[in-house]
Amino acid sequence: METAGVAAAGTSVGSVPIIILSGFLGAGKTTVLKHILETSASDVRLGCVVNDLAKVNVDEATLSHVTTASQASFVSLASGCVCCDGGAGFASSLDALNSARVATDGAAAAAPFDAIVVECTGVADPQRAALDFASACAASKHAWTASLELPPRVVTVVDGVAFWAQWDSSLREATGKRPVHAELLAKQVEVAHALVLNKASELRSERECTLLHRLLRSMNRDAAIVRVDFGRVDMSWLLTASTQQEQQQQRAPTAPPPPSRYGISSFVYTNCNRPLHPLRLMERVIKRLPVRSVRRVQSALADARDGLASSTAADDDDAVLPPPSPSAETAAASTATAPSPPTAAAPAAAASAPWERLVRSKGDAWLASVPEQEFTWSQAGVHFSLRDGGAWAAGKRPASTLVLIGVDLDASCRDAMTRELDSCALNDLEWAAFTTRAHAL
Repeated sequence: METAGVAAAGTSVGSVPIIILSGFLGAGKTTVLKHILETSASDVRLGCVVNDLAKVNVDEATLSHVTTASQASFVSLASGCVCCDGGAGFASSLDALNSARVATDGAAAAAPFDAIVVECTGVADPQRAALDFASACAASKHAWTASLELPPRVVTVVDGVAFWAQWDSSLREATGKRPVHAELLAKQVEVAHALVLNKASELRSERECTLLHRLLRSMNRDAAIVRVDFGRVDMSWLLTASTQQEQQQQRAPTAPPPPSRYGISSFVYTNCNRPLHPLRLMERVIKRLPVRSVRRVQSALADARDGLASSTAADDDDAVLPPPSPSAETAAASTATAPSPPTAAAPAAAASAPWERLVRSKGDAWLASVPEQEFTWSQAGVHFSLRDGGAWAAGKRPASTLVLIGVDLDASCRDAMTRELDSCALNDLEWAAFTTRAHAL
């Protein structure tokens, strides 16, 4: 790609774009930012905000040296993830950027920057960071912040070499206080306007690179994706690519992308007719997912059943449930030693165990035990959660809607998964008891 100035990206006069640079620990965010600073035209003025978990920002010296040689202004935010402090760090960063530009251009400068880049920590939620930065801009006392383009655009850097290991691991954050869930990796990808697949040539084969590219596309159908090495992506591409997709806080499931010859595909399951029986959902679906532990979810669903009217037929049905999947310990052992990309299973194996082919699933679950509550379903790699999301939004019809992404999800797998999910819904006797109880309330 040829290096071009910010103006070449088609930004409008009086509108200063903001890029939230996201990505997991070690993905190459600072390398991307350094390349942008080194290759941007000399008359392009960039404002850079770099957040670091540690008390000492080890990248500060390198970036400060680069910004000194350019027209960029650099602000360092250390000692914690700024998206966890309610945006206070962003407010102070705007003050610091203002001081830097006033010192250079004078207080009369109307639009001191051509673009602003905010590099988040590796464990930051980029959507939260974008919202907090927008709030800080809206509340700022500096007149020039009115020229900033809101909401900010999210660009996520993906570590092509380490992604699969991170996806399947239970690594801990730099603070060592809580585990990093693959759900964070998934969100960093799914909310992005543009994705930078870094270290692409270091992957073992073109097929492996294409497989990862396909997974990213399945997780985010709209974002532009570019493969690079050493973070060599131009600012002009970031701005142009990120404008191709409007920010969406919630992506409504739509028709899945076409099947890929590399095996990654997806489909959407929807049932708005009847809620799901919590224990059948646990036994027939959740226990079969390729996840490490479902103990907390199992306990929560068992407790939730207390308020569910049951019938003799339901009890008989429960008695013939299929056997559970291997134990959590066995599942953990099998995944902990295999950080490589998933490979295609033999057709017979895929047909007999379709749930094991999933690498990502997400959506909403409508549970008969708590029908007035929306439950958020999220499976990313070997991590799974089912959380109470509160009451259904006004005007939103209760339904179970799941986006299922996996390897070799052919027609037989999709049909089998759909049948098993449908079998978790209330049967006729349970439905009659459910509606009677609902009318009595």
